[in-house]
Amino acid sequence: MSTTLDHDTFRAMAEHGTLAVGVDPAIARRFFTDRTFAIQRALVAEPLYIELGIVRSTHFLAPITLLISFYLAWMAFGWWSSLLIPGTVMLWFFHNGRASIGKTALWPLVLAFVLVSYWASVNGSHPAYWWLVTVLATLLLGRITYRCSSAFFRLLVIRNVRAYSLFRESAVFVQE
Repeated sequence: MSTTLDHDTFRAMAEHGTLAVGVDPAIARRFFTDRTFAIQRALVAEPLYIELGIVRSTHFLAPITLLISFYLAWMAFGWWSSLLIPGTVMLWFFHNGRASIGKTALWPLVLAFVLVSYWASVNGSHPAYWWLVTVLATLLLGRITYRCSSAFFRLLVIRNVRAYSLFRESAVFVQE
């Protein structure tokens, strides 16, 4: 497929489903998190407040829930948390690295989060349960960050001429 499609043809084909459009999740996440609102608007000549708000909120909340999990690990496991916390950090980095390289399934993590949250609420408020809930929430927020940024970026490239011309060579993949 030629990457020199004009935007009108590209948009029509994408909207009618004759063209599959994919985006690089890492570039999409960086597009929404690494620039100010003013730079975003200048780049694409379109306000993206809702999209930016959602992606930045999930991107900001993930490390905060990770820090909360450190506190809960200390409360639940005492000095054993000195082994558990570095393991949690490594899991978080590994998971975010995997989330950024393609479309990963969201449902297993959501199911685990719901089941563990239910288990924690039914069986009392032991910090170990809530530690596991916050670790799963951290992983879920990281995955949601990449899923939302990819979806919003894909829609932006389809509807916006400037975004299409800026990213068609580096971040947009098309297939008929």
